[in-house]
Amino acid sequence: MWASFIAAFLCGILTIIVPGYFIGRTLFSNPLQAIAFSPAASVALFIVVGLIAYQISMPALQIYLLVLLLSLTLFMLFRRNRSALNTSQYSTLSTYVLVGTALTVLIFLRNIDGPTSYSVQTDTTFHLSCANAMLDSGRYSILHASEYPDLMNAGEGIFYPAAWHIITAVAGGLSNTNIIVAHNAINFIICAFVYPLSTWLFLSSVFKNEQGLIFAGGVTCSLFSYFPWAFLIVGQFDSNLLSNALLPGFLFTFYQLITSIYLSNKGSIEKSKANTLSSTPSAIIILFISFIALLGSQTNAVFSAGVICIPLIIQFSWKTAGHYSERIDLRFLASALVLGLIIGLWLLVYSLPFIQPIVSVYREPIATPVEAIKNILLLKFGQSVNAQPILGLLVGIGFVIAFASTRYRWMSLSYILVAMLAFACMTLNHPLRQLICGFWYSGIIRLDGVLAIAATPLAAIGLCKSINLIIRPLFNRDKIGSVDLLIPVFVLFMAVLMVFAYPKTISYSKNNYKYLCEQIQVNYSLTSGVSISPEERRFVDKVKQIVGNETVINIPSDGSIWLYASDNINVISRQFYSTPYKEYELFKASLYEASKNNDVLEAIQKTDARYVLILDETVNVGYFDSNEWKGILNITEETPGFTCLISEGEMRLYLIDY
Repeated sequence: MWASFIAAFLCGILTIIVPGYFIGRTLFSNPLQAIAFSPAASVALFIVVGLIAYQISMPALQIYLLVLLLSLTLFMLFRRNRSALNTSQYSTLSTYVLVGTALTVLIFLRNIDGPTSYSVQTDTTFHLSCANAMLDSGRYSILHASEYPDLMNAGEGIFYPAAWHIITAVAGGLSNTNIIVAHNAINFIICAFVYPLSTWLFLSSVFKNEQGLIFAGGVTCSLFSYFPWAFLIVGQFDSNLLSNALLPGFLFTFYQLITSIYLSNKGSIEKSKANTLSSTPSAIIILFISFIALLGSQTNAVFSAGVICIPLIIQFSWKTAGHYSERIDLRFLASALVLGLIIGLWLLVYSLPFIQPIVSVYREPIATPVEAIKNILLLKFGQSVNAQPILGLLVGIGFVIAFASTRYRWMSLSYILVAMLAFACMTLNHPLRQLICGFWYSGIIRLDGVLAIAATPLAAIGLCKSINLIIRPLFNRDKIGSVDLLIPVFVLFMAVLMVFAYPKTISYSKNNYKYLCEQIQVNYSLTSGVSISPEERRFVDKVKQIVGNETVINIPSDGSIWLYASDNINVISRQFYSTPYKEYELFKASLYEASKNNDVLEAIQKTDARYVLILDETVNVGYFDSNEWKGILNITEETPGFTCLISEGEMRLYLIDY
C-alpha cells in the first residue's frame, strides 16, 4: 500500500507545485521564489478553472492537463529572465523543507496505521466524501460542493472553500489511488513542503539580507504544535490546513505590495517610474492570486491575514502621512481613519446574512483569564502538561526585540492582536466574543493556528539572537556569521529529532510532541471503534462485490459512513447525523415496514435504494438512541420485503425486494 502512497505523493507534487511554478516564473525572476509561491498559484488556478469548467464533467487527468496547458502558455508568453542565485538562498530554503519533512515523517507519517488510515473526527467524513464526489462527478467547483456526485451534477451543491478537495481529487485521479491515500499524501505535502516554502517566502522578504534570522525561521517554523500538527488531530481541519499553510505566502505578497507603494511615494516621480512602477502591478497580481487561493481554501484565512496585516497597514498610513507632512497630529489622524475603515469593514462583513451561520456558532469558554494567559505564553495544546516553554521563551525574547525595532515592531503588534483574539475566545462569555472571534467559528484551535503563524518570525528572532548572545562571545566576532552559529544548533536539533522518534519503544517523558504522536496514533487507528476493523474489512469486501454502484441504506455511526470514500460504496448517509435526502428520516423510523407502508415504498423508489447494510451497531459516535434507528435495526431475515444476502455476527447485508 505504501507504493500507492508514493504514487499519490508524486501526483500531488505534480498537482500543487508544477503548474504554479510556471505561473510563478511569470511573476518572479528568482526561481526559488517561484517554487515557494507555486502552491498558491496552483490552488488559485485550479479554483478558477474548476468554476469556469463546472458545466463540463472532466476526469482528473483532463482538468490537470488543462491547468498545466494554461500555466505553460502564460509561462511561454510572460516568463521573466532568470536571476542568479546564491548559496545562502538554497541553504535557507533547504532548511525549511528539511525540518518540515522530518517533522511530518516523525509526527504524522510514522504514527498512522498505513496510507489507508484516516482520522475518525467528524469533519473528516465531509472532506473525504466531498473530494471523492468531485472525482466521481468530474466537477471541481467551490460553488457546488457536495458529498454526493449526483447533487454536484445537478448543480445542487453549496458554496464551500473546497480547494483542498479539488487538489486531493486531482491527485487521487492522476495516481489512480483511493481518495484516503490521496488525502494522506496531500496533507503530507502541505505540512512538509507547502507551509515551510510559504514561510520561507515570507521571512526571506521581511528579514531581507539577515541570513541568520531567515535560517532560524527554518528551524522554528514547523515546531509549533498549534500549527500544522493540531489541525491533523482536531476537527479534522483539512481546509484550514491548506489555507493556513498558504497564509505566510499571502503575508509576503501584501508586504511586497506595501513596500512597493511606499517606495514609489517616497521617491521622485522619475525614480518611481524607473524602479517601482513595474513592480507594483506585479505585486498586485501576486496579492490577487494569493487572495483567491486563501478564499477558496478556507475563508477565515482571509480574516486571519487581515488581522496580522492591521499593524502593517497602520504603519504604512503613518509613514505615508509623514511623507506629505511632518505634523504628528496628521499622522495620528491618518492612522485613526485607516483603523476606523478596518473596523467598519469588519462590522459590515459580520452583518452579512450569508455569514451568520458561521459567526453565530457558540462555544462555552474553556479557561479563566489566568489560564488563558498561561496557555498563550507557554503554547499549551491538549493536556495541561503539554506546553512548549522553550519555544514560548524564544517567542517572548523575539517579541521584546521586535517591539524595540521600528522595522519589526509591526510583527509584535500582530502577535498581540492575535493573542487578544485567542484570549477572548478562551475566556469571554459575551456577544462581543462572536463579533471578534466568530469568523473562526469561535474555535480556539483555529485561532491558535493563526497565533503560531504570527509567532513564527518572533521565534526566529528569539532563536537567532539567543544563539548569538550565548555562542558569539566564544569566537572571533569578525570571522563568524549568524548562519555559521546556527548550523551546529540545526544539526543538534535534527539529532534530537532522531532520538525522539526512533525506536517507538524508547521511553521518554511526557512532552508536547509525544502527545501529538499519541493522538495521531489513536485518531488514525484502523482498529478505532468508528473506523473499519479488520473483521468489518473482510465483510465490506464481500459487500462491495455484491452491491457495485447501487444505493445502500446505512447507519453512519457503525463505520459505514466511511465506505463511500474508502470503497466507493454508494451509502446514502455520509455524515454522522445528517443527509440531504429527506427520505432518510423515514427510513430511520419505518424502513422495516416497507411491505405495508406506501410512503416508505415510494421513498425507496425515489432514492433508488437497493440494499441495506448493518455493521456493528453497538459502536457509535456521540449521542445514539437505537429507538431513532428502529426502522433499520428492526430488519431481520423474517422481515417481508428484505432478503439477507450475507451475515457474519451482527453484520448483515439485505437486498430490498422492491
